[in-house]
Parts: sequence; structure tokens; C-alpha cells
Amino acid sequence: MLRTLFICLSLATVFVSCKKDQIAPANQMDAFVKYYGHIRDQQASDIKKIADGGYILLGSSNSFSTTNEDDYYLIKTDSLGNEQWSKTFGDGAGGFDEEGISIVVLANDEGYLLAGNRTKMVIVNGQSRPESSNIVLYKIDLDGVVVWEKVLRPNAAGSTVNEFVRDAKQNPDGSFVLVGETSKVNTLKPDYTLYSAFDRQDILVLKLDAEGNQIWASVRGFVGIDYGSSVEYVNGDFVINGTAEIRIGGTTTTPIFLKKVLFARLSGVNGNETNVIYFGEANQYLTAAYTCYDSINGIITAVAHVNDLPAQPDPREGDFFICQVTENLTEVSTKYMGKTSGGIIGINQNVEAGSIAIVPAQVQGEDPSFIITGTHGVGNGGSECVLLKLNPDLSVAWDGNARFFGRPGQNGNWLPGNKAKKVIPIEKLVDGTSRNELTGYAFTGTFNLGTNNMIGLVKTNIEGTMSPK
Repeated sequence: MLRTLFICLSLATVFVSCKKDQIAPANQMDAFVKYYGHIRDQQASDIKKIADGGYILLGSSNSFSTTNEDDYYLIKTDSLGNEQWSKTFGDGAGGFDEEGISIVVLANDEGYLLAGNRTKMVIVNGQSRPESSNIVLYKIDLDGVVVWEKVLRPNAAGSTVNEFVRDAKQNPDGSFVLVGETSKVNTLKPDYTLYSAFDRQDILVLKLDAEGNQIWASVRGFVGIDYGSSVEYVNGDFVINGTAEIRIGGTTTTPIFLKKVLFARLSGVNGNETNVIYFGEANQYLTAAYTCYDSINGIITAVAHVNDLPAQPDPREGDFFICQVTENLTEVSTKYMGKTSGGIIGINQNVEAGSIAIVPAQVQGEDPSFIITGTHGVGNGGSECVLLKLNPDLSVAWDGNARFFGRPGQNGNWLPGNKAKKVIPIEKLVDGTSRNELTGYAFTGTFNLGTNNMIGLVKTNIEGTMSPK
């Protein structure tokens, strides 16, 4: 079982990159590993390839705050992952924790939209704790200069409402759509009066104009804890994906819930739901992660995982779950794979889904395939990042092997905190043609380097390895 070991460290006073031959080998056009951050902790969220051939990465860092709270952390690199500049964005006055979640590369290459969450922190009995949260947007130019900042649906003084974003996209007309969750739940749903104590969160979908002003908001869910994870623009409408906690029995004081993967199609005009479908089986808790959209064939594919809950045993606990629907939310296929369902060489502990991206048919000369990230338990409490290629029929490519990225600590014990996030296929134009060819994959994640957590950028070849191809 092949695992790539990262051996770069950050010093206690300033961040110093590793020796070039450790993270930027001679074949770095094919593959490299780079880390970004400072003396404390960083968390990765999103990555995009940009017009100049480089990358833009978004996450969070508490290294630049005097009060130990997080700020948005944005990194711009060249095509080899070498940092060109980095910026932090936050309230600045202290007392707020800020988490960068999603990057939108704006149309016409005019800059970026950063979507994330701002949490107000208060001191209670000498301890800092969260009071309320809002979604915050920053529009920035190509040099990272703020054009405008928007706090969406701001809370009244003393409010304890929490709203979070998990995905953001730009629509063809320049408007935006965001999906996440809100604690200001829909009180008109059936059984709300009986189960209001358990109804703490609903899926929130926001459509905004090009300046970040709300056009409409949609709140939907059940009498449990629901959240949205991803959104796709589909012929003028939106298909959202998320996790729905559905009551299946019990009493008003001790209800029994299951978590299912939800797809809902919403009208692009007013946010009204036009169709919905759920995936999940008895005694099963699923957690949705992300989707990708094959607009040519009209198929949306989602990656999720089965939670490991000993109190509600399920034979597929700790496995990946893949499901596909048409644009009108008709089921196409489902697939479990992992430690109990098999199909992936090297997976023997629980996995947590990270993201999924489509490898377009025109790039590889066949039906679209998929690239997935996840986090795999390893050792006693450790974790590692997983890269997985799926064929068009959802079987595992690369001869059934996953690719593993991480770093063991002292005495060979694997470190905790490694977490894979967004992944993208990398392609380039073939000289003298109008055809693109696949050159590899890039993903971002959080990597525990033994001293602190850093944001990582991993670029692999088309086989998901670090060797020249």
C-alpha cells in the first residue's frame, strides 16, 4: 500500500518552506507538494485553477490574530505552487472568528468572491464561547484588494441566530447562489410544535445579485438538524445537495432520527422547491459532502459517507457513498465502497468524504469519470488524506487503489488532523489543436506537520502519484 510521506516542518517563529527537493522535485511540472501558513494553525477549504496557470486557495488561519481567532486566509500561487502573495481578511477588531469556505472565480477574470462565516465570540465565566454567526462575503480584485464586504442577513444585537455557508457559485447572469444552514428554522413544517426542541437547523439557500444583495432566501428541512453542502446551477434552477435528519419514530421527548442525503431542485426565480429525492437506508446516518454536474449528460453526482455510530449499527459504517440523479432528480445509480463494502485497496478504517469533481469526457476521450478526496483513519487516532479515481460506472480506477497523503509522527504513529478538502482535475491545451488533455489532479487539505497545522496544495500526475508520467 503506497503512501506519500510529507516531511516539511514549520519553525516556531516564521514559516520557512522545505528544501526544494522535498516538496518541489525535478518533475514538479507533473507533481509537487507545498505548504502555506505561519506559526500557529491553518485550515484548508477550497482551491481553484486560475487563468494565469496558477492556483488560488482559501482557508482559515489564527496565525495573524493577536486574540487567537481565525481569519480568512487566501493564498495565490504560480503553476508550481510557489506562493506569490497571501492575504488575511477579518473583522480586525477582535472578538470574531472568521472561516473562509468557498472561492468563486468571477466571470471575465475580474477577481474573486470569498464566502465564509463570521462568529461573534463572547466571554462567559472567563471562557470564550460563540454567540452568533453570519455569512460574510468579500469581493476582491486579482491582487487581493477588497472591493466590498457584505454581512448577509445581519443579526440584531444580542441575537443567537447562526447561519453558515458551505458552497457558493456564480450564475451565468452574474448573480450568485449560496447554500448552507440556518438556526432560524422554518416553523411551518409538520410536527414543528411537537418537536421544536430538536429542530435546531435547516438548509439555507440564498440567491444574491452581482453586488451581494439578497434576491430571495429559501429555508427548508425537517424537525432535526439539516444542512446544505453543495449547489449546482441547472437550466435556470438550482439543485442543492445536503444532509436531512428525518424523524422515523420514538416519542416527543426521545425521537429517533436518521440522516439521509437529500437532493432538492429549487426554482431560480423564487427559490420554491419543485422536486426532492432522498438516499439512505434503515439504521443509517449519511453525511453529504459535495457534488459535481455533468451538464452534457444531465447527471449530478454526490459523494457522502456513512457515519460510524455504534448505537445504531449499520454494515456500511465508515464507507463512502456515491449517488447520482438526473437534472429532474430521478435516481441513476448508487454505490458504497470502503472498509466494509470493499472496492478500494488500502482502505481499512473509516473514511470521511471531502469532495468530488468531474473529469470531463472531452479531456480524457471517453465518458466522464470522477476524482474524489476523503480523509482516512489510520493508526491509533491518526488520519491521512485520500485521493480516489472512479471510472464512469463508479468502479475504482487505478487498479482499485486509493492514493494516500500524510505524515507519521514520532515512533511511526500517524498524526491526527490531516483532512482532505476540494479537488480539481488539471488540464492543458494540446499544441496546435483546440483539445484539452488531462495532466493530473490538484487538491487542498489541512496537514499536521508535527508542530502545527498547515494548508497544503498537492498536485499529482494522472495516476494520482508523485512520479513523472
